[in-house]
Amino acid sequence: MNEPPTLRQRIPYWGLLLVLVVFWTVLVWGALAALAVVPSEPTVTSTSVSTHEKFTKYKHDPLFAALRFHRTVEKQVKREEAEEAARAAAALSATRSTARTLDSGLNWSALRQCESSGNYATNTGNGYYGAYQFDLSTWASYGPPGNPALASPAEQDRRAQALYNARGASPWPTCGRLL
Repeated sequence: MNEPPTLRQRIPYWGLLLVLVVFWTVLVWGALAALAVVPSEPTVTSTSVSTHEKFTKYKHDPLFAALRFHRTVEKQVKREEAEEAARAAAALSATRSTARTLDSGLNWSALRQCESSGNYATNTGNGYYGAYQFDLSTWASYGPPGNPALASPAEQDRRAQALYNARGASPWPTCGRLL
């Protein structure tokens, strides 16, 4: 008669089966884990890393680019608003001032009206600025550099007088005859 194998005779099969199950489990779970692993993003802990380096990985991200563009536009708008406010303040002080006559006794009001309609904050985009239509190099040669349209009326008057004292009416070829 055929007797069933004893437990001792069955152990080698159970051992082999156990080894195969463990091997298969490790193989399958290892492969699944490898597929599921997402490389972690590097963290910035060093204070020596610049802001540019921190965000380099985002430079092609459309959302980040949109935010950066929005911030740039906001800064530009704020800068333009500040310049406009300075021009408005200069124009307001110019309209409040009466027709000035400088030390020379010349008709500076007529020159201002001819050059810029009397507006000390004039900036027409032609390279000439302010009530007396200074170019930037001439303006800088009679005092600190800057934009004449943003200077006070008194400063523009002072530099126009200095320019007239040095060169006569020649800096104003058309309107200089009104002096």
